[in-house]
Amino acid sequence: MYKVFVKDIPIILSTKKNIGSQYTAIPLKIVNFKNLIKQIIKGDLHYINLYHKNEEKLEKFLKKKLPVVQAAGGLVYNNKREILFIYRNSKWDLPKGVLENAPQFNVLTSYVADESSSAALQRDLVASYPNVSIIDLRQVFSLVEDILDKVSWIINFMAFFSILTGIIVLIGSVRNSKYQRIKESVLLRTLGAKNVQILKIAALEYLFLGILGSLVGILLALISSLLLAIFVFKEPFVPSIIPFLVFLPGISLLVLGIGLSNIRSVLKSSPLEVLRREA
Repeated sequence: MYKVFVKDIPIILSTKKNIGSQYTAIPLKIVNFKNLIKQIIKGDLHYINLYHKNEEKLEKFLKKKLPVVQAAGGLVYNNKREILFIYRNSKWDLPKGVLENAPQFNVLTSYVADESSSAALQRDLVASYPNVSIIDLRQVFSLVEDILDKVSWIINFMAFFSILTGIIVLIGSVRNSKYQRIKESVLLRTLGAKNVQILKIAALEYLFLGILGSLVGILLALISSLLLAIFVFKEPFVPSIIPFLVFLPGISLLVLGIGLSNIRSVLKSSPLEVLRREA
């Protein structure tokens, strides 16, 4: 079987009549090759199968109708001194014969067990082949790893600094609501509520507040990391479970502890004493 392409349309020369339903089968004995080419150029034919039972005759026909032409290439310029490029095989290329005799280089990779062996190999290569350029990838990787470690340290420092700042703001906001919580606790005690009931109400309030605040913060951080990974770094994002296991309960317990400390004095004193002290 032989294949010839005319304007990306295949012409198959085979010993079988039927090679596919999309192919138009034409006996080799009756084909008019020039008219066939014209029909292809006009768009009347798209898949052609020229068949003959003798494969040698197929080869003779192919060499007769499509003689081999010895061609040469060169660098082609236009009047604007622009170089001709040819688009073939899904890539841009220069005409044949332009780069065949140009200086070329080869790339070779090797592996050695340790740094001392690597140094000895580089020394022997440079001594034997002075024109060889050697790049020690171990040193390159070490340098890149060192830079990434420093960048990671800075990012972690800024992250912990932001967390510390957020905790301070959280403590301030909870402490600012102390007077309001005292008034509510005094009112509840005046109405007959016991200390255990007031403690449960305050604990549930601050616990839900801590869970809600920390959960919203973690989700916003994960969404921001996801967007950065996909649209900026072009890398897949793998979320970590550590924020849900560490920060979520930690922040919730911190808010709970700060909130309960606000009403500690209320539970130890009578409503009248609290109101006189806070007035």
